[in-house]
Amino acid sequence: MTLRSFEHSGKGSLAVSQALSVAKELVRLSLSGDEKDPLTNLRLQKLLYYSQAWSLVLRESELFSDDLEASRYGPVVPTVYHHLPDGPAADPVPLETFAVAPDLEGVEADFVRSVWEAYNQYSALQLSRMTHEEMPWRKAWGGRPPDETGSAPISVIDLEDFFARQAVPAPLAAYGHELRKREEEAERKLAELPPLDADRLTAAAKSVTRSASLRLRGG
Repeated sequence: MTLRSFEHSGKGSLAVSQALSVAKELVRLSLSGDEKDPLTNLRLQKLLYYSQAWSLVLRESELFSDDLEASRYGPVVPTVYHHLPDGPAADPVPLETFAVAPDLEGVEADFVRSVWEAYNQYSALQLSRMTHEEMPWRKAWGGRPPDETGSAPISVIDLEDFFARQAVPAPLAAYGHELRKREEEAERKLAELPPLDADRLTAAAKSVTRSASLRLRGG
């Protein structure tokens, strides 16, 4: 099976694509550890879809701003799709494909690892079947025949609405729990800060303004 029947308008900039960095991290994770589990193009596209979906729910923000679209084989991110060389969808994606993309760090890398741990048990075909049963792809694809070419945009609103009602996979639930703990700790530390003294701030601002005025006058 070859995915090159997919059509796209060419929107987006590969040079600044956050989705490329996410794809790079997913490929890196698939090749790490004692047992390598190389990703194919088809499988990678579905993992990007689930990464975006759960980011909207758990992080309350998009993981990447790149378009997500419905194709006959399921969801795809065109900027990543067209970054990969032509070839069968079953070919493994080498890590050097994303050499130009910056590495993910910190909480974003932690999040993508949680997505990988939640979905790495599924094959490309399983992931494709799963996405075909979910509302975001079905709504975007509409009543088209299953074998039709082309694409249609998947709404991030539909993604968030649908996945907010789904059971959270255990690795992602653990990530969400840790994220809430970090946010609560940050709020606690902020609450412990001494209140600002408005009078002292006003006096300091006037002092700075007066000093600057004297310097300008040569005084």
